[in-house]
Order: sequence, then C-alpha cells, then structure tokens
Amino acid sequence: MRDKILHFLKHPFILNTNWLVAERVFQMAISLVVGLWVARYLGPSDYGIINYVAAFISFALPICSLGLEGVLVKRFVDTPQDTGKIIGTAVLFEFVTAVILSIAICVVVNLTNAGDKVKTAVAFWSSINLLFKSFEVIEFWYQSKLRSKISSIVKMIGYLCMSAYRVILLLLGKSVVWFAFATSLDAIIIAVLLLVLYRKHSAQRMQIDWDCGLGMLKESYHFILSGLMVVIYSQMDKIMIQYMLDDAQVGLYSAAYAICNLWLFIPGALIKSAQPIIMKHKNQNEELYLLRLKQLYAGIFVLGIGVSLFVSVLAKPIIALLYGAAYAGAAVPLAIGIWYGTFAQLGSARGIWILCEKKNRFTKYYVAWGAVVNLILNWFFIRAWGIEGAAIATLITQIFVSFFAPLFFKETREHTRILWNAVTFTWLKKEKKI
Repeated sequence: MRDKILHFLKHPFILNTNWLVAERVFQMAISLVVGLWVARYLGPSDYGIINYVAAFISFALPICSLGLEGVLVKRFVDTPQDTGKIIGTAVLFEFVTAVILSIAICVVVNLTNAGDKVKTAVAFWSSINLLFKSFEVIEFWYQSKLRSKISSIVKMIGYLCMSAYRVILLLLGKSVVWFAFATSLDAIIIAVLLLVLYRKHSAQRMQIDWDCGLGMLKESYHFILSGLMVVIYSQMDKIMIQYMLDDAQVGLYSAAYAICNLWLFIPGALIKSAQPIIMKHKNQNEELYLLRLKQLYAGIFVLGIGVSLFVSVLAKPIIALLYGAAYAGAAVPLAIGIWYGTFAQLGSARGIWILCEKKNRFTKYYVAWGAVVNLILNWFFIRAWGIEGAAIATLITQIFVSFFAPLFFKETREHTRILWNAVTFTWLKKEKKI
C-alpha cells in the first residue's frame, strides 16, 4: 500500500500539478500581504483606476495570445521536432499584435476619459505588460512536457520581484501611476528568464515559419474570438460600473473579485496538468479519455462548491479582515461572485474536449451568446442593484455559457451531457474501473 501511494505521488501528473499549485500558493501568500497593503494604501478610488485600466488590458490579452495556448500544447505533443519553429513563430506573431494593441489601449483610455492624464499614464505603463507576455509561449512547451516546475519557479521569481517593487513604492509613498508598472515588471522578468532557460534546455533554435504560423492561426482564431467574448462578460462589468457609478465602486467590486479569484489556481493547475495527458488518451483509448475528462470536471465542481459555500458564509468578516472598513461594500458582491469561479473553470476545462474533438469553430458562437447575455444583464442589473447586480449578472452568464449555450448547436450538445454526467456523478454507476 505504501509503495502504491509513493508511486502515485511521484506520477508526472501529480508532480506537475504540485508545482503549478505551489506557484499559485506562493503568489497568493504574497498577494494577501502586499496586494492588500496596496489596496488599503490606494483606497477604493485609486484602486478602482488600476482595475479599470486592467479591464482594458484584459480585453487585449486574448487577442495578443492569438488563442494559441491549447493549440501550442497539442502541437508540442504531436510534433516535438518542430518546437523551435512553433515557439519562434508564435512569439513573433504575439509580440507584433501586442504592440498594436498597447497603442490602441492608450488612445482609447485617453479619448474616453477626456484626456485624464493619470488614467492615460496608468494605461501606458500597464500595457507594456502585453509586449512581454508573448514570451510566455515557452511556458506551454514546459507544460506539454509536464515540466511546469521550471516555469513555476520562473513565475515565482518574477512575482517576488514585482512584490518587492510594490513594497518600495509603499514605503516611498508613490502615486497610483508608479503602481501601474508593477505587472509589466513581472512580465519582463519572466520573459527574460524563460528565454535564458529555453536556450539551456532545448537544442532547437527559435525560427520563423510563416506556413507554421498560418496553420496555427487557422486552428486558433476560434479561440481568439471566444477568448475576447469571455473577457467581455468577465471585465466589461468593471468598465460599465465606472461609467454608470464611479471609480470607488469599481474598487469595491474589484476587491471582491480579487478574493473570488484566489482559489482558481487549484483547478487551473489541474487543467494544465491534465491537458496533455487527456489529449494523449484521445489518440490511444477513447473510453479512458472520456473517463479522465469526467473525473476532471467532477473534481473541479466538488472543489468549487466547497470553496463557494465557505466564502459566502464568511464574506463580511473576510472583507473586514483583509481590506478594512473602507471596503465593507464589497461583502455582498463577494458572497455572490465567489460562485462564478466554479462554472468559469468548467468552461476552461471544456477547452480540452473542444480541441480533441476538433469543435473549435463552435466556441466563438456560444461564448458570443454569453457576452450578449452579460451586457444586457449588466445594463439592467447595475442600474437596479449596483455592484451587487453586476455580480449576479456575471454568475448567471457563467452558468449559461457552461451548461446551456452549447445546447444551441447539435455538434456540441454531447458535451453538455458529458458535463452533466460528471457533476451529478452518474458516470460512477456506468463507467467500469479502468
């Protein structure tokens, strides 16, 4: 028995997941100290400005990434001999896209805020982050080889440097503009370290291959559109709150959702580690492929329900302890919003099925429906109930996208059945032990 347990703990999937979890635990621990210190120091208004601009950055991220994450992992698994071409081409395409979008963000923020110099400066320093995010393509290579230990350590170093930078700013009493550069500093350090380590661990030099790049884009453009739609219903609420209410309300809402996102590193790590394994099973054993997929969904669901119940009950004392009396208005949005994460992660895990079944083209349609639903709900709910209404709108949207939107298309209805069987555990009665 002891040997079986040790063998299980040493399995590449478990080791890889442990490193991904360790990375996020490390970030969460520092965030709880430094991040909360920053939020208290800036106050709801300036904290709201940082998160208002961050919403624009979030809009750009799925476009800059070109929807390539899952496609890259699959290519690394299927054609390891082309690693150099895949990475070099993906980095170039993403970097050029990031330059264009960084300029666009600064222009849009400036024009929509009547030339507000503070918000424009925050947008400029924050958007630098997009340029260096392109080098995180290398992380997906390590992920495909179940060697996330390396990329996790790199990210921890980057986050530690960023946190040290924030502490220095807090001690010096700097303005909100200085804090805007923090995430960009993180991205710069990670990019440099990943480049150095790739040269050390791979014999293949980065190359540019236009045919390879166009081939990847043909597979991924569906994910660009779906990613953008996801951002619309996950970030548009902050922009609408800013215009319909004020910066302070954005700060309260963002504080609530910062806590909502704290636990998501666990299902995120499970998904990243499970992805290459499930993809291999698809090519070798269909029954085992479906079983592992359902096990992943079930695990995410159970974990999410437990976390959501705990946080909902203790929302008020959690906000009081972490943010203080100035953020008391974030308690109700936290109690509501914590539930969205479970359904969001089920949607992320669905990406594995989408890729394996080659249903890429459908994602943009039902996620687009989600964006439409969210915009309509936010328009009415924010007017009626303020930031609590925005939290309700986001939760309803996530449930709709995860369970109901795929039913509109014959080709994706099967996934809703698989997902429902997984979260209701009916598959345990039907599946034989493999």
